[in-house]
Amino acid sequence: MYLRPEITPHAHLAVQPEMLVQGLRLGAWVGWWIGPRERK
Repeated sequence: MYLRPEITPHAHLAVQPEMLVQGLRLGAWVGWWIGPRERK
């Protein structure tokens, strides 16, 4: 996908922040979801 001619270095760098934010949000959500539970 990254080897297509329409993917220029400028377009690649413009999308990287969004990919980083989405990855961090997914990681935080999964960490919260599988995190320690309160015992009763």
